[in-house]
Amino acid sequence: MKNFKTIGILSPGDMGHSVGKELKKNGFSIITCLKGRSKLTKNYAKATGFICLKTYKDVLEESDIVLSIIPPKKSLALAKEIAKDMRKVKSKPIYVDCNAISPNNAKKIKKIIVASGCAFIDSGIIGPPPINTNTTRFYVSGLQLNKLKELETKRIQICPIGKEIGRASAMKMCYASLTKGTRALHAAVITLAEKHRLTKELKNEFLFSQKNIYEMMKKTQPRLPSVSGRWIGEMEEIADTFKDMGISPYFHLAAASIYSMMKKTPLSKEKSNNFNTKRSLEELAKIYANTIN
Repeated sequence: MKNFKTIGILSPGDMGHSVGKELKKNGFSIITCLKGRSKLTKNYAKATGFICLKTYKDVLEESDIVLSIIPPKKSLALAKEIAKDMRKVKSKPIYVDCNAISPNNAKKIKKIIVASGCAFIDSGIIGPPPINTNTTRFYVSGLQLNKLKELETKRIQICPIGKEIGRASAMKMCYASLTKGTRALHAAVITLAEKHRLTKELKNEFLFSQKNIYEMMKKTQPRLPSVSGRWIGEMEEIADTFKDMGISPYFHLAAASIYSMMKKTPLSKEKSNNFNTKRSLEELAKIYANTIN
């Protein structure tokens, strides 16, 4: 017999609505509360077929499990708000924090949630949203991990990595420190070249000696301004994770600064599902360079 029938997802944004759609396809009832959410998120929820309830308390009362999938800087505040309502609910769902947060923040959220009488699981999402041929991995740590295996689908993998809260978040921090940190470095490099009027010459050298990296830059860079606002906080969480282990946080504080630069450009108003995929590195470099005084 299944432990879960109804899954609350807070909130159905870029990742959340895709996860909800995949779980709905696999027989789960998917619910949410759109309190304070953007027009885009509301449109996602409507298009995906979420059942939208009025309050978080309503979601908690109806859910067997709640997945928190929001920007990292909002995760602690959401947990505090959820905990207040959780105390009013008799049958308490499992709360899974799936956000890109430091292990220390995962432990803080655990204390808040557990104090409300609810079980807590730490999770880190790696990979693109579970659409088309994509596979999304949910690394999880904590107790009752065997129950989460029910959420596995063709596009969602559940990857348990131990009982200790913080391990799953640390896994996400390690992974994103390379992927998103590297993309920030690439953006900084093309901006520097443009400021020195070396964009053409550097491109030719990359095509000669670093072609694979250059092709990856062409593929990944056009999307970055549209997600820059969310990734600033993620880089700061990564920096804190490095610092807590006695490792320099400055790589990723610098990456946060690069994403802040992107956020100042007109391109940051684009949506991650609707940006100019044809925009060249040369165009991006000019826009970034013009942002810098």
